[in-house]
Amino acid sequence: MFTGITPPSLDIEDYKTAPKGKGQSDVKVLFPSLVFEQKIEGYAGLEDEIVGYCYGERGRDPEGSIQSNVNGWQSKSDYHLKESTLLEALSRGLGSIGGFRDGYGLRLLSMWININPTGAFNNPHVHPGCDFGGVLWIKTSPECGKIEFENPHYFSHPNVHGYSNEMIEGAELFPAYDFVPRVGELLLFPSYLRHGVHVNRSEEDRISCSFNAVVEKV
Repeated sequence: MFTGITPPSLDIEDYKTAPKGKGQSDVKVLFPSLVFEQKIEGYAGLEDEIVGYCYGERGRDPEGSIQSNVNGWQSKSDYHLKESTLLEALSRGLGSIGGFRDGYGLRLLSMWININPTGAFNNPHVHPGCDFGGVLWIKTSPECGKIEFENPHYFSHPNVHGYSNEMIEGAELFPAYDFVPRVGELLLFPSYLRHGVHVNRSEEDRISCSFNAVVEKV
């Protein structure tokens, strides 16, 4: 049906199977959503400069842009066009992500800075008009708020509550996943994954850089 994409086998036994509980049938796990996690090499030596740059940009444009941020500050989304140490670090991290075909790479379409003080958060949203959305954690602290991804299939599967806990855990059929922000690490995820960032309950700012990207031939 789909040209150029061939399933690994027509034999269902070859597909990934969830761990089997007592008295449970075989369960095949299909159609995962891939989230890439990549640490920026050498970020520690750049952290102070990048944090200072983010605060400087807020000082130059205190009004910023209203997107998903509540009680915080977001910049305009054209930072992929401005030379900076932040852009260099992000580009290096994206270039280190594996898993793509030879001859293909990621190109940034937009990029913006988020500064979330105590009590600020990001409402759930998606990133339309691109292949991937992403975030680079610039400054974090304990209790600064996790990023949460919603299961895109969950609400179209209304009877999932009838499954046993063993079935749900074995197939990893959870309503959402949380990721703890880690400084100098980026997440790259499909643009259709609805996500938000929890309330910052720490006494320090949470700073990140969000972006949109497409996959194309290089």
